[in-house]
Amino acid sequence: MSFTKYKIDLVALYSGGLDSLLAMRLLRDQGRNLLALKFEHPFNKNLWRNSFKEYWDADLESAVWEVPLGQEFLDVILKPKYGYGKNFNPCIDCKIYMYKRAVKIIQEVGAYGLVTGEVLGQRPMSQNQSALALIENETYTRGLVLRPLSAQLLPETRIEQEHLVNRDRLLGLSGRNRTPQMELAKQWGISEYQTPAGGCLLTDIGYTKRLQEAIRHKQLSIFDTQLLKLGRHFRLPSGAKLIVGRFEEENNLLALLGKGRLIMMEDAVNKGPVGLLEGEAKTVNMSISGRIITRYSKSKEGKEAKVRYQLPNRDGWNELNVMPGDDEIIEELIIVPDK
Repeated sequence: MSFTKYKIDLVALYSGGLDSLLAMRLLRDQGRNLLALKFEHPFNKNLWRNSFKEYWDADLESAVWEVPLGQEFLDVILKPKYGYGKNFNPCIDCKIYMYKRAVKIIQEVGAYGLVTGEVLGQRPMSQNQSALALIENETYTRGLVLRPLSAQLLPETRIEQEHLVNRDRLLGLSGRNRTPQMELAKQWGISEYQTPAGGCLLTDIGYTKRLQEAIRHKQLSIFDTQLLKLGRHFRLPSGAKLIVGRFEEENNLLALLGKGRLIMMEDAVNKGPVGLLEGEAKTVNMSISGRIITRYSKSKEGKEAKVRYQLPNRDGWNELNVMPGDDEIIEELIIVPDK
């Protein structure tokens, strides 16, 4: 792993959201050097990237480390010790895992402790007094985690006791009202940031329904978590799954992800979506998939259409004729209905 080339005082968990931006700004204004630690986990909205990245962010005035969380993180999410929130979000277990990873990086760069943008009482499951204490106890970080936005309402940390930062210049925010944060952002000229929880798909109802359905079919790898972000998903009678793009960008991403790994299908004559079939190239699977794909293409209902398909690790394309599907087949097989 690469090393930042200047002295790091504190490592900050950085999500791109407003709270983490403000927490870092409060400490930079006290002259502290920060390393922004951005964990790239499989449930971010962007496609997961399994590579470490280091760069300088001029707006943050900090180095940023983007650190991928892979299969080990997925295992924690699927079997959380402390359960799930409203949807499929195991926030306490997620934070425990991230704290543990952050502690290793703190030791690596020789920092004094960890900074987060957590606000007391903002998240009912993971940002109450008992949950914060539990997370610190599980990760052996009591006194090492500074939460600048709520610091004056929380026990004094070792970071404050040793005068690395001035506690009087930190805040005492609590609750779910975000007006104070937005006023600070306006005052400091911060205009671009993610919406609250906007980066985690485990709080998204549509995504979590597809995720839980995939788990029931024992079809969940890191690769699958990325496919769940794209297109319409259909479960075929055989148990195979078809994913159909909804617009050009998704079609391009599906083609990129599926090439060489899954069966790729599309209307051979008319403009339409890319489809990926996870399953065997049985006649029944191919026929049903072709009907669904041509239902969303410009092929005319009631008139035979031609579909082309490419098998994994094959260069050539094959063709088959199908009758475009109707609303009935869509409603019967779609995993999460279109809104």
